[in-house]
Amino acid sequence: MFKKTFHILALLFFGLKIQNSWAFTSIPTDLDKWNKFKSTALSGLYKDSHRLFFTVYLGEGKRTLKTRFLKAEGSNKGLYILIPGTGGVATSSMAGYVAIDLASNGYDVLIVTNPFSTDFQTSFSPDKLIGFPQKDLKPTIEMIKQAWGWYLAKYGRPKNVGLVGYSLGGTYTAMIAASEASIPIPFTKYIVLNPPFDFKHSLTQIDNLLKDSLKNQILSTRAIENLLKPIKLPERGLQDEELQVIEGGTPGKEKDNKKLIGTSFQVTLSRITLGIVPSKDFYINRLVRIAPRMTFNEYTNLIGPALIKKKLLPARTNDELMETNNLINIFQKIPDKSKVYVVSALNDFLLSPTDIDTFSEQIDDDHFFVFSGGGHCGEFSLYSFKKLLQNILAH
Repeated sequence: MFKKTFHILALLFFGLKIQNSWAFTSIPTDLDKWNKFKSTALSGLYKDSHRLFFTVYLGEGKRTLKTRFLKAEGSNKGLYILIPGTGGVATSSMAGYVAIDLASNGYDVLIVTNPFSTDFQTSFSPDKLIGFPQKDLKPTIEMIKQAWGWYLAKYGRPKNVGLVGYSLGGTYTAMIAASEASIPIPFTKYIVLNPPFDFKHSLTQIDNLLKDSLKNQILSTRAIENLLKPIKLPERGLQDEELQVIEGGTPGKEKDNKKLIGTSFQVTLSRITLGIVPSKDFYINRLVRIAPRMTFNEYTNLIGPALIKKKLLPARTNDELMETNNLINIFQKIPDKSKVYVVSALNDFLLSPTDIDTFSEQIDDDHFFVFSGGGHCGEFSLYSFKKLLQNILAH
């Protein structure tokens, strides 16, 4: 019955590993019908979604953070707190899409912000020096605790409460799962979507895209819109973070896609580096001066040593710091792995060729799902992803 309506651009893996290769389960579809449906559904969905959400403010005084809340459709099954990807905030369109999928399955959704964003930098970060998960984890947990407190006060204790994050938000979701003994929230499930597996490799991959971003010159909004025209994205509010999804599944030239993705990351990083208050610290002053042309590795190499020296990070070198962020190392610290579900894609540009096979040794087959296509978070608009998410929520 689904053949008539949907085109599945990804082949869904169900965790079955055979001689170091993955067994594919394919669903035949009609490409033209899917493209028509996708264009209509996404444009209408995001346009109407603003009326579904309402704003919730966390924090105090000038250091408040805007989050968004979406009430579940039908009977309420519980609450999910959602952490977006790099640069993502509560109003990011991609976060809205995931939230609507969760709500359509009967769950209330609170969207917070990613710790590597200007919103987090000006609210929960104690010193604005963000971008290091080990250091940002504590204020991230505080942000989530406040979101949980707001929900309890307004709606009471839910039947179930889960945490979901995509991209870098997935890394934080896994870190919180590893720290759940010290968190007063009874999480019953953690859903990790398209996380970076090898942190250092992922940063280098992003930097390669930055180099393709018009030689590290930040694109104006008009220039971005001109690039978007031939790609025929649905007309909706332009968000820096949503450009990342173009790498997977959206029509357009690969060269233009890379420019857009690189620009998205570049704008995020530049805004964050320029948001750091200048101080007498040599590293910080230098960082602010060169912010518009900064790469992620340069950012970590400048800020990291200063934070390590001040004992604000639990590492002796930057390489050691990157190693602790690798998903396998985080996953090994999770006390109850049966609560964790991980979704990835073979052609996610953040991954190395061995990441999927290596991580598969650490997790049960029925908790790890891999798409053949979709790139980095591009599978979120696919019917196969929505069906998978429904199955994970019901498991």
